Amino acid sequence: MVAVGVESYAVDYRSHRTTFYFAVDAIRAGIRGSQRGLIRYSGFRRRSMQAGCVGYTAWISGGQVTYFGRQGETHVERFPH
Repeated sequence: MVAVGVESYAVDYRSHRTTFYFAVDAIRAGIRGSQRGLIRYSGFRRRSMQAGCVGYTAWISGGQVTYFGRQGETHVERFPH
């Protein structure tokens, strides 16, 4: 995405699926698996929704993603950029 000039993007799962709780450890496990290439985006998406994530905003040029839980929780994940 960086190669074509994308600096950020937002994902909202709420319009596609209902979630039940926000589990930071489950989100982190999905993130780590994705970063290591152990799971594809579809697997990450499924795992994050099951953990209670309702969406996220990724700031590619800023090197961080903010994940949102259904009760207003947030988790910020930083990555090298």
